[in-house]
Amino acid sequence: MSATYPRTLQTALLFDETAPLPSIDFDWQEVIDCVNEALFGYNKKASGLKLPEFENQRTAGDKGMVIGNGLFQIHAICHEAPVASANFTQLRASPIYADMQPHLLRMLGSHTCHISIKVTHCAGPISGDSAGSDAAGASDDMGQTEGQLTFEARLFVAKTFAWVLADLAAPLLVHWGQSDQLYQNDHFLRVAEPDIPLILYVHPVLFSSGTVHDGEILTGLRGLGSQHVLGGKGVVLAENPYPWNESYEIMLAFITYCRQLGRVLNDSETFGRRTDEKIRVVHHSGDTNVPSGFVQLVVGNATATPKFTPKAAQSTAKYSRAGAVLWLPFIAGVGIMAGASLGGGAAQILEALSSTIQLAGR
Repeated sequence: MSATYPRTLQTALLFDETAPLPSIDFDWQEVIDCVNEALFGYNKKASGLKLPEFENQRTAGDKGMVIGNGLFQIHAICHEAPVASANFTQLRASPIYADMQPHLLRMLGSHTCHISIKVTHCAGPISGDSAGSDAAGASDDMGQTEGQLTFEARLFVAKTFAWVLADLAAPLLVHWGQSDQLYQNDHFLRVAEPDIPLILYVHPVLFSSGTVHDGEILTGLRGLGSQHVLGGKGVVLAENPYPWNESYEIMLAFITYCRQLGRVLNDSETFGRRTDEKIRVVHHSGDTNVPSGFVQLVVGNATATPKFTPKAAQSTAKYSRAGAVLWLPFIAGVGIMAGASLGGGAAQILEALSSTIQLAGR
C-alpha cells in the first residue's frame, strides 16, 4: 500500500498571562522574510524539489495572515482562547509527559490563548518529486498526490515557520501536531533547529505488557510520526530491558541508517550501533489500523517476535513511577555500524534532549 501523510501539518503556540499574545505591532513581514531566508539555504542543499519564496496573500490585521508560494500555503491565526482540551488527550496519556514531564501538562492547563499554524497545499499540481519516489503517494484535500520528497519539504516549511514565529513571539509552550509533542519554547527552538530534526518528528510512546525480566520491567517504544520520515513505515521497538532513552536512541539510529541507505532494511536483516550489537528487523504487513504496515526492531537474541498490536502500543505504559525515575533522560551521540552517523544535525539535538525531559517528580 502507498504511504499516507497528514493533509494538514498543525502547530500551536500557547500563551498565558506571563507570555501574552503578540501585540498589534507584531511584524508578520519579518516572519515571511526569515522563512524565505531559511528556504534559500534549503534550496542550496536540496537535490530535487526547490521551494519558491513565500508571499503574503492575506492579512487579518493583528489576528494573523495567510502566505503561499504556489506549492504550500501557511495559515497563522491568533486566537484569544485556549486550544480545546480534547486535542491533547493522547499527549496527556503518553508516559513521556504523564510520568516524566508532568510540569509541562500543568503549564498546558494554564494557557489562555494561542496562535494556530496550519500548512497545507496550494491549489494546482504538485511537481518536483523524483520519479517513483512514493509510487501512488497519498491524496490531499484537493485530490493531489504527495510523495515522500514533497511531504518532507512541507515538514521543513512547517517546522521552519513555527521556529521563526516561536522565536519572535516567545510563547509559553509549543505543541507540534505531526508527532503530538509539547515543548517549552526554548527547548523547541533547540530541537527544531536542524534541517531534519528527528527528535521533533518522532515521539517515543512507551508501552508494556508488564513482563518482568531479571527484576526489570520490559518496555517497548512506538515511534509516533516515524512513518512520516520512513516512506510510510512506522517503527516499533519490541519490549526490552533497556532504559527508554536507549531504546529511543536505537529507534533514531535505525531511521537514520535507513534514510542514509535509501531503503528500509528487509525482514530478518540486522543492524547495530556497535559491532557487538544485533538488532533484528521484522516487517509486519498493513491492515486497517496501519495501512502501510510497520517495522519492528527486536533487541538481542530473542527467537520469537514479542507480541505487538497498534492498539496496545497506544495505551499508557504499565511501569512503576520508581522505575521511570531511574531512566535518566540523557542520550549520548549515536554511532552506527559501517560508519554511518546521525545526519541533519540530529547528533547535536540528541544533546539538547537532555534538557527537554525532566526526571519524574523533579
